[in-house]
Amino acid sequence: MIYRHVDYNEVIDILGKNQNNESLKDINVFVLRNITLEPIFDTYLKYYFCKLGYMPSIKYGELSDIFQEVATCKGLLNDSTDIVVVFIQLETLSRSITSTYLYTNNIEIEKEKNNITNYVEAIFNFIRKQTQAIILFVSFELPVYPLYGILDSQSETYQMGTINWLNNQLKHIIYKNANAYYIDINLCISRVGSKNFYDRRLWYATRTPYSKDAFQEISFEISKYVRAIYGINKKCIVLDCDNVLWGGVIGEDGLSGIILGPDYEGLAYYEFQQEIVNLYDRGVIIAICSKNNENDIWEVFNNHPYMILKRHHISASRINWDDKTNNIISISKELNISLESLVFVDDSEYEIELVNSILPQVETVHLQKNKYFTYRDIIVSCGLFDSL
Repeated sequence: MIYRHVDYNEVIDILGKNQNNESLKDINVFVLRNITLEPIFDTYLKYYFCKLGYMPSIKYGELSDIFQEVATCKGLLNDSTDIVVVFIQLETLSRSITSTYLYTNNIEIEKEKNNITNYVEAIFNFIRKQTQAIILFVSFELPVYPLYGILDSQSETYQMGTINWLNNQLKHIIYKNANAYYIDINLCISRVGSKNFYDRRLWYATRTPYSKDAFQEISFEISKYVRAIYGINKKCIVLDCDNVLWGGVIGEDGLSGIILGPDYEGLAYYEFQQEIVNLYDRGVIIAICSKNNENDIWEVFNNHPYMILKRHHISASRINWDDKTNNIISISKELNISLESLVFVDDSEYEIELVNSILPQVETVHLQKNKYFTYRDIIVSCGLFDSL
């Protein structure tokens, strides 16, 4: 199954069961940071790496100036390093940009901006002297409560504009470095919500700024990059039809009776179909696997006025009363792609569990028909089809 919120104790339990799993590949991760992240971060990171088929060995640099750390890390960064994750929290790095911005003059602010840019570039250069590993650089956080209050977003010269400028400079530095990627932590904050992202008690006690929910979201975001970089992203989405592409059952409700359109409940299915078409436009293969009469299904595709997904979007279809596992295998062979490349989407828990048990290589997404309003968000947030 795809990502969902997982209790921390459940994560620890799953990791314990996978500790000696010989099918998991080794991967070496080195974390540079100026804040405390362990042990919560590496627990979640290991969990999501395991879901990708890897058991990571995670090492941390000293909790100190990152520049000094990469300059004197004594061979900890080397050719055996696969991934370097860099956390530079701006609050720890620069008080003049975060805490004292209001009474720091413009000349000093400009000087500090250039110092931070040069600092980041020097870190990249030192990392690259020691390893050609993947670099995942976490962006600077925007303040939840800017120092200028509501005025702050009205000018690029205030604190928010300055941090946005620094993040843009960070992107430019990353783009100049091969095998380096920008992790936008502000997207993670927006998904979790700032009130749930930070744990001030932990910050004051251990210099750990983030909550467990935040660590889970950051780890999941990193895993999406790892999935894409290592080519584990999915190539094809295989869709059921009734109560997935529309509400209701076409064989019982007829063309005029199914729920699909720009109003009320129908809008949820309408927007879900739009996301499927968006995947198509990104190069994802679309297939249909439905227990139905074939003529009924194509009548909806051809004649329903609010069908966004069209017949020309569909590369393969199995619309019959056969076992869905056999149909999925048949789709895989027709498209000449592996079962590992498929994602099967259905509203039936029985069908999902059947595929899970017989075809564990196939990723499954269970859409609960009483929660049709979540369909779009589930597909958007799953990260299964992300590519670089």
